[in-house]
Amino acid sequence: LQKLRSHAEQNRTEAALRNVLLHARTIIMDTKVTAPEGWQPNDLKWSVANFGWEAHVKDVAAAQEVLPLEIPPGGSYAASWGRAKHRDDLEPMALVATKALAGGAASWHQEFRCIDRYRRLHWFTQVASIETVGPGQWRVKTINTDITERKQAEEELRWKTALFEAQMDSSLDSMLVVNSAGLKIIQNERMSEV
Repeated sequence: LQKLRSHAEQNRTEAALRNVLLHARTIIMDTKVTAPEGWQPNDLKWSVANFGWEAHVKDVAAAQEVLPLEIPPGGSYAASWGRAKHRDDLEPMALVATKALAGGAASWHQEFRCIDRYRRLHWFTQVASIETVGPGQWRVKTINTDITERKQAEEELRWKTALFEAQMDSSLDSMLVVNSAGLKIIQNERMSEV
C-alpha cells in the first residue's frame, strides 16, 4: 500500500512539473560532456563541437509541445534538438560553452534560434549549470525557455520606433517628445532650429 501511494505521489509530482514546463515553455536537458583526449583546462584552441555530448530530456512529450521536432526512428529528441539549432548560431554557441568549460565557470547564459519540424523559427534563452565531475568531464543542466514572443515584440518595437523617427525627421513641424519626468527623449531637426 505504501509503494502504491508513493507511486501515485510521484505521478502527481511529474504531472505538476510537466504542467509547469508547458506553461513556462521550457525544456530542461541534462547532459554529460566529455572533452577529447589531450584537452587541457584553459586551452581555448579546442571547441566544444569536438567534445562528446550525451544529452537527455526528461519529458519528451512536454518538449515536443514547446519545440515540435522530427525524431527519426531510433533517434532521440536531444539529437534532433542539436540539428534544429540555427546554423548561424552554432559557432557563437560553441564559443560560449567552450569558454565556460575551459575556464572552469559554474554556468553560462545565451540566446539562440531553433527551427521546428514545421520550419517555424523559435528563439530560446538558455541558462546552463555546470558541475565538474572529473578532468575533462562535466554534467551540464540547461534550462531552455522559449522567448519567441518576446523577440517578435522587440522586433516590432524596433520597426515602430524606426518608423516614428523617420516621420519625426521628415516633419515640417517642430517636434519634441518627453518622458513622464519631463526629460527629452527625442526631438527632430526642426525643433533644434527653434
